[in-house]
Amino acid sequence: MSSFPFIVKVNANLSRTKGKVLTSIQELSRELGIGVDTLRAWERRYGWPQPRRDGRGRRIYSASQRDELRLVRRLIDFGERPGKVLRLEPAGRLRLLQEHLAAAGPDDETLRSLVLDAPAAALADDLRHRLERQGLEVFVHHTAVPLIDLLGRAWSAGEIGIGREHLVSDALEDLLRGELVQTAASQDAPGILSVIINPERHRLGLLLASLLLQHNGCRVQLIREPLPVEDVPDLAASLPADAVALSFSRQTPRTTALKVLVELRDRLDPRVRMIAGGGALDNVSGVPNVHICCDLAEIGTFAARLQQARSQP
Repeated sequence: MSSFPFIVKVNANLSRTKGKVLTSIQELSRELGIGVDTLRAWERRYGWPQPRRDGRGRRIYSASQRDELRLVRRLIDFGERPGKVLRLEPAGRLRLLQEHLAAAGPDDETLRSLVLDAPAAALADDLRHRLERQGLEVFVHHTAVPLIDLLGRAWSAGEIGIGREHLVSDALEDLLRGELVQTAASQDAPGILSVIINPERHRLGLLLASLLLQHNGCRVQLIREPLPVEDVPDLAASLPADAVALSFSRQTPRTTALKVLVELRDRLDPRVRMIAGGGALDNVSGVPNVHICCDLAEIGTFAARLQQARSQP
């Protein structure tokens, strides 16, 4: 049974900001996945954002500007041009986002029909057309994730058999894997090795996370079959990889997942980062030197940190 191990948490309250009231440009860049140079260019070209300066003349951003920039990033992910978005007033940006969300939101009944009884060819065509129309980020959040959720619930309720479950999940996986190959990043981008570790078998969540990592400027090598943990360090070194991404579904006991993470962290070169997510890791924190990511919205921030680390001597 395929399951979605990276859990998307949608927060419609765009005004709520965690952490400090004032944020440096470097912190803002890491949080939003927007380059420091891009933020400076927007300030020069559009007169916004308008950061304050600290005692040393360094840019600092208020909580309200962080929230507005987060909204700008979401609109750009929907395909809007930065110039158009940045010339709008805050209320105009919010209205535009609401329009996109309304247009991109999946028709549950249509998705349910795909899960329950769509012929194989129609299923593949529908998913491909949605990806082309919505773009990758929106497709992942508003089609792939709800589809996987519906698929799991239909299987659990006995509405579909294991054969139908495999048909639908394989159609989605084939589409996403093709997209991963077609959108390969440059060789200068941070390298990611995406793997599942024995006895884990579920790949869809890791595939979605890998696509978002690549969409955010990383070069991803996704291994299709499960590997023993002892094989990962040499493979990571051979690529070479800046980070290793892993996923553990709810079918994997939490103790097993944590044991794998600790063992792999011990075996890996300390310079190679680790990011891990999945249902087995829900509400887990404090694994030393491992970024626990059970929210796909965090992928951009992790990718930005890798890019920043690469740019430093």
